[in-house]
Parts: sequence; structure tokens; C-alpha cells
Amino acid sequence: MAGFIGESSEIADAHLLLGFSKLASGCKTVIRPEFIEVGYINELSHPSASQEGVVRNLFFRGTNWQVEVDVGAFKLIAYRSLEKPTLSLGANVNVLIHRVYAFDGLKTTVVENDLKHDPIR
Repeated sequence: MAGFIGESSEIADAHLLLGFSKLASGCKTVIRPEFIEVGYINELSHPSASQEGVVRNLFFRGTNWQVEVDVGAFKLIAYRSLEKPTLSLGANVNVLIHRVYAFDGLKTTVVENDLKHDPIR
């Protein structure tokens, strides 16, 4: 699998995440922190496409917060703006994953969260 500079979350069963059910079981995926929104439900751009998580660690990075959040059995890493209210360790939050990189052994595909799209359009 390709390497990425910086923090990423490598997930083997991303089909279990909300909005990514079309991925095959065992499909290798990478989720970049900038592809994740973490916060309270009223802060998210697509709340209906989010799922619940628990804040496990917070790291001040100078320009933002790095947030480690558990979503079910998965540990994800996200960034959060300093302009938003600070989260607390153990806080129940909502997590919106916008997209993932999926690897099939030969190519890399960007897969968008299906629940972000309006089915009427």
C-alpha cells in the first residue's frame, strides 16, 4: 500500500463505516485527517451522514487540534479548527467521514461517502 506523509487512519473494513457500505469486506483503505469532520451534530456539514464517536486524545498542533476518536472498533485521526469550541477527552461527538482512499492492489480510488449526496438529484 502507498505511504502518506502525516497522520492517516488505515482501515481494513471501511464498509462498516456509515456511507461506505459499497466497499468490499477487507478492502484496504486510508482516511486522511482532513477528510474527517469531528464535533457536535450541529457543527457538521452533513449531520445525517455522521456517526457517533468518543474523543480519546487531543493534541494541540499550533494551527489546529489533532483529535483521536473511536468510532466503533476504529481509531480515527481528525483535525479540528481552533475557532471551534474545544472538545473534551471522553466526549461523545459525531464523526463525518467525507471520503476514503481505497486500494485494490492495482489502483487507488477515491470513494465518497454515499450519504452526503441527495438521492433526489
